[in-house]
Amino acid sequence: FRCDTPEGPYDLISDGHVTPDNWNSCDGTLYVDENGDPWMIFGTSMDRGFDANAVMAASKMSADLTSFVGEIHILFEGYEMPHSNNTNKTVDAPCVYRFESGRLALTWSGFGDFGYCIAVSYSDNGILGPWEHSEDLLFSTISDNPICYQEGGHGRLFETFDGRLLMSFHSPNSTYEAVTYREVIAENGTLRLK
Repeated sequence: FRCDTPEGPYDLISDGHVTPDNWNSCDGTLYVDENGDPWMIFGTSMDRGFDANAVMAASKMSADLTSFVGEIHILFEGYEMPHSNNTNKTVDAPCVYRFESGRLALTWSGFGDFGYCIAVSYSDNGILGPWEHSEDLLFSTISDNPICYQEGGHGRLFETFDGRLLMSFHSPNSTYEAVTYREVIAENGTLRLK
């Protein structure tokens, strides 16, 4: 959809959804790479059924953002999340952060041993990876978190007008009633909550 103002009205500019018809996909996120090419990163169980382990996928998009250009790439499987007991049927909320060095951090959510949580993975080779998964979850019930000890996820990184990096996410996950904001420190090629 496209619009000149956030209030609308919005006009449909694509020929329906851009992910494959038989894929259970969610949370398409725009990422513009170092060459200025737009990509969509999204979680999906592909055509393997709802109970299958989910994957993180990405595809380059057309300049007008109305369709995929080329193949869909599988970045990694949900079971690769730390503390997931080799099963994770949810992979959602991708959000990319690019360090000045060009290294990428990808925050994403799924279900681990400690409930719904936020993981972070890193790539030194662009969006197609390979991706290295941090053993330390960015947010979970075991995080050193003086504000909220309940599970939560679906994080979005953004920079404030005064230059701080913040993450918004819902916690507790069971009610979706609260949005939590935490400052994030990006240093030495890693992300951590302040």
